[in-house]
This record gives sequence, C-alpha cells and structure tokens, in this order.
Amino acid sequence: MLHRTTRRFALTAAGQEYYLASRDIPDALDAADRAVARHQAQPSGKLRINAPMAFGTLELASWLHDFSRLYPHIHINLVCNDRVVGLIDDGFGVALRLARLPGPPWPSGHVARTGAAQLIRQLSPKVRAFADFAVRRYENCRWD
Repeated sequence: MLHRTTRRFALTAAGQEYYLASRDIPDALDAADRAVARHQAQPSGKLRINAPMAFGTLELASWLHDFSRLYPHIHINLVCNDRVVGLIDDGFGVALRLARLPGPPWPSGHVARTGAAQLIRQLSPKVRAFADFAVRRYENCRWD
C-alpha cells in the first residue's frame, strides 16, 4: 500500500484507493454520534401511566402539566383505575401504587426514595424522566 525509500514514501494505487474510500469515515462517525446525542439529550416518545383513580385524578393530573412543560417530547397517556395491571401485558411504562410502608426502624420516605433511586438508574430515558420528576414531587408533598 506504500512505496517506501530511505528518503520518502508514496501510496501505491491500492493505497490511494483505500485512502479515498476511508477518509470520510471519521466525519461520518462524528455525524452519527451527534445524531444519537440529539435523541438522547431530550427524552421523547409515548408513555402510558397507570395510577389509582383517586391519586391519578386528584394529584397526578396536576403533576403532569408541569412534567409536560419540562419534557415536551414525551406524550403521556394516563389511565386511572384501581385494578392491578401488568406492565408488559397491558402496555404500561409506569404503574403507580400507593401503600403505607412499615414504620420504624426506617422512615417510610427514606425507604421510598432509596428504592426509587435504585430503580431509576435502570429505566429508559422517558420513564427515568417521569420517575425522577415524580420522586421530586413526592418529596415536596404534605401527606397530613
């Protein structure tokens, strides 16, 4: 691929052809990285959420307005009912259920935040965005 002497070198015909065919590869890879980064920078897509009727209509509906302003490319489909749904079988990305957590030795809020923080790291970008938003909203609520 190279003609080499002690003082200089030059491409052979095969080397020249190889160079011409591959010189745009780094630019193409950079362009592909930028294209993917644009999609990852802002979560997007459809997100189906299932929540209990009372919580979904009284509390969660108001949260979704703020969530939609933060993530305008995520389209929410909220289904409120009191039945247990299957995430995969029923096509939900998130299913919220409320329960009292056991008392001492752990404060219930600590258990919820710890469990949520461990789960959030394993979710898709749009579900992670909603979970992170919901945890922040939950921590700011008064449940008196």
